[in-house]
Amino acid sequence: MKKEHFKIMIKTKIRRLAFNDLENLKKGHSKVNAIIYKKFEPQKYITSGTFNNDQIYLLFKLRTRMVDVKRNFKNLYNNEMSCRLCDKEEETQMHLLKCEIIALNCPEVNELVKYQDLFSDNVIKQHKATKLFQTILDSWSKMIP
Repeated sequence: MKKEHFKIMIKTKIRRLAFNDLENLKKGHSKVNAIIYKKFEPQKYITSGTFNNDQIYLLFKLRTRMVDVKRNFKNLYNNEMSCRLCDKEEETQMHLLKCEIIALNCPEVNELVKYQDLFSDNVIKQHKATKLFQTILDSWSKMIP
């Protein structure tokens, strides 16, 4: 076997093994278990050039449920999960898209964006969802007590 062919074979097997190990590790972490990875490579939204750095950071926080809403950090809020604005539903990232108080103050909420677009492979859908969340979070941060 040629040296180059052997190197390629070893690198391929190592990448496959690393990917499988990371997938297994991901299953044990609730913050990232909703994200679906198909290949061992950077996500398209990071490398596409469509997003600026702030949007990449926000999309990462949204995908890993690190945005400061009560459900993402339930221990900080002593399991009191109701929305700080409408007090009708649990305060989750998904709720921000349908909270009536946010909708009154942020007309962009009515855009056709689905929460699942954040986890999509479609960079255009991800970008649209990220921009909407950026607007919602800016408005929301001014309204929360």
